[in-house]
Amino acid sequence: MSIQVDFYNFYKDDKSTARPGASQLSASLACEIKQPCSIITPRIITDIARPGSATDYAFYNYCYIEDFQRFYFVSNWTFENGFWSADLRVDVLATYRDLIGITPLFILRSSAARNGYIKDSYYPLTGKTSRAYTQLVGNPVSFASGYYVVNIAGKNTGTSTLYQMSPVAFSSFLDALLGVIDNFSFSDVLQAIKNSMFDPLRYITSVLWFPQPFDTSGASTVKVGLWDSGVSANIISNPEKVLIYGGVSLPKHPQAARGAYLNAAPFTNYALTFDPFGTIELDSSKLVDTASISVRVYIDALTGAGILTVKSEAVDGERLATIHTQYGVPLPLLQSSVGSGSISGSIMTIGSAVASAVTGNAGLMAEAVVSGCGTMADAIKGTVSTIGSGGNIAGLGLLKGLQATFYHVTDADNERNGSPLMQVRTPASLGGFMIVQRGEVTITGTAAEADELRGLLERGFYYE
Repeated sequence: MSIQVDFYNFYKDDKSTARPGASQLSASLACEIKQPCSIITPRIITDIARPGSATDYAFYNYCYIEDFQRFYFVSNWTFENGFWSADLRVDVLATYRDLIGITPLFILRSSAARNGYIKDSYYPLTGKTSRAYTQLVGNPVSFASGYYVVNIAGKNTGTSTLYQMSPVAFSSFLDALLGVIDNFSFSDVLQAIKNSMFDPLRYITSVLWFPQPFDTSGASTVKVGLWDSGVSANIISNPEKVLIYGGVSLPKHPQAARGAYLNAAPFTNYALTFDPFGTIELDSSKLVDTASISVRVYIDALTGAGILTVKSEAVDGERLATIHTQYGVPLPLLQSSVGSGSISGSIMTIGSAVASAVTGNAGLMAEAVVSGCGTMADAIKGTVSTIGSGGNIAGLGLLKGLQATFYHVTDADNERNGSPLMQVRTPASLGGFMIVQRGEVTITGTAAEADELRGLLERGFYYE
């Protein structure tokens, strides 16, 4: 049986759908089919022998047989009895290129498009790390400055009053309060005896030191039980103080152009250091597209309690952490050790209180082992806080800031490996390299060709 065969010198990847163009045709020759003949792996014999010629058939590596409607790779040339014979192997990708191109397939990886939120498991972590630090703006804390909040039960008030004093005013207040008996002028002995029975310190319910002032309604003479101290101090009008640190920038992973998934754990970790609340590890999987966070500290002048909240400044404004601790420094008065003009002789700094921890409850999901595409669930981490050191000057004086730690991955080869896509698309709409799931294309060929085609699509191919 004689057939017409178009031969080409055409070089391509055997995983490509590329076909030779008309300009690449090398020869169109009549050939004989060697029987028995397989349509998948036929063997053809040329009808003209040209050994040693510059147009040796051995130079042809590709062909198209119109009668079979198929493209073939030339696997081997054999010179036999004065004739050249060629062993062919069907190129299913080129033969069924058009059908492949219009078939909607679930594309796992593609070199032309990507879903950057899908973890790319093709590229493991290296030992390289980098860091970025954002310091929160704040004034230095010094015990020589700050503000004393004194809670006093005063004369004729029936309730306690919160006074705010500077260090100088507080020192004067102690001297006036504890030296009042020496300067007191008795109008009669009976009144003096009555007054001496009262301890003025017992009317002071608490003394707390804060680095920041509270809102006040104006100055007034401090009244302690039955006594007027003669010292003027500001009365706190609002015992709640809110410190706002907004727009704290979130640095992003240096390799994030390869996918937003690199902005999540385990590739990116954020740790907010904000003593006395401790170090709070933020869940970076919730901050992949967030440019900044806001930190708020709520302070209670009455108890000294503090609450820190961290919130995403994304559209949803998700709360990332809530931490409680003792913010104000409690300073109990010791009457027996009072010395004139010396605050240090009148107070004792109390140690730490324990901060609470916020633990996220997101579970880890199993990674989807599908062509190197991992799920983002394995990036979810619980929000964890270290134990804070509340109620002391040291905790309030430390620097506050956000540290980002980035773990780098190996270099990528997108052209030959693609990137995670996980979408139903037609190969013709993408082009380039891709891997599909369930590469089932309805073709007019044999079952063996369909099986081979499916395997090629699922292992990765180039649509060209």
